[in-house]
Amino acid sequence: MVTYMEELSVTEADNLKKTIAKLFRQTCILQMRYDPVTLVCRDNPDYEICARHRNFIEDYLSVLGCELVHDPQERVFRLVGEGMETEKLSLATTIIVLLVKMIYRDKILGEGLNATVTTLAEIRAYG
Repeated sequence: MVTYMEELSVTEADNLKKTIAKLFRQTCILQMRYDPVTLVCRDNPDYEICARHRNFIEDYLSVLGCELVHDPQERVFRLVGEGMETEKLSLATTIIVLLVKMIYRDKILGEGLNATVTTLAEIRAYG
C-alpha cells in the first residue's frame, strides 16, 4: 500500500487521504453534489478519486474490517462493515431536519443573507 501512495503525485496522494477521511466522516460519497446556496449541481471530485483509486481504497478498508460498496444506479460510494458505526436518526428527527433544510433553502433563495431565523411556528406551518 505504501508503494502505491509513493507512486502518486503529492497532490493526488493528499486528495486520496482526504477522500478516505471523508468516507469515514460521511460514510458515503455522492457523484453529484449541490451547492447549498445556488442549488447548482456539480461533479464531486471525491467521487472521481474513489473511482480512480477504488482497488486501493478497497484493500485499505479491508484491513480495517470495512468494505467500499459502489452503487452505480444511485451513483454513490458507501462505507459498510463491522468497523463502521452508523448513527440512525428517528423518523421525527429526520422529518424535522428535512423541514428545516427546505425552509432554509427557500429563505436563502428568496431573501439571501437577509433571511431571518427559522422559528418553530414556521416549521409547523411548513410541514
